[in-house]
Amino acid sequence: MKQLFILVAMLFTSVFSNAQLIQGTQPERFTGVLFDKSNNQRLEAAMITVEMGNTPLIVMTDAEGRFSLVGIPKDVFTIKISISGYREKVISNVHKLEDVEFHIGLEPLKLTGNEFQSVVK
Repeated sequence: MKQLFILVAMLFTSVFSNAQLIQGTQPERFTGVLFDKSNNQRLEAAMITVEMGNTPLIVMTDAEGRFSLVGIPKDVFTIKISISGYREKVISNVHKLEDVEFHIGLEPLKLTGNEFQSVVK
């Protein structure tokens, strides 16, 4: 009986350890919504880039400003968000993504009179 208990305990420990190992190595998911900080409207066709080494992962926001990027390795990386007419947002040294939906606001660019004149020339 004692040997059976030890065998079951060892089997349970082995299965639990493997489950932890598998869970710790699964790729992460980065999901969320982009919106304009000035009016809270969602932003369509923004480019979101996750940079890690030489292989960036890129996704575009849909018509509702939503994005989802799956398969991000558990590593340190940089997230860049860009769309025409808005300030680029860079989030550096990201170590871990939580299993939550991110709501990220972007600031619209404002042209001054001098910048407008140089564009028109």
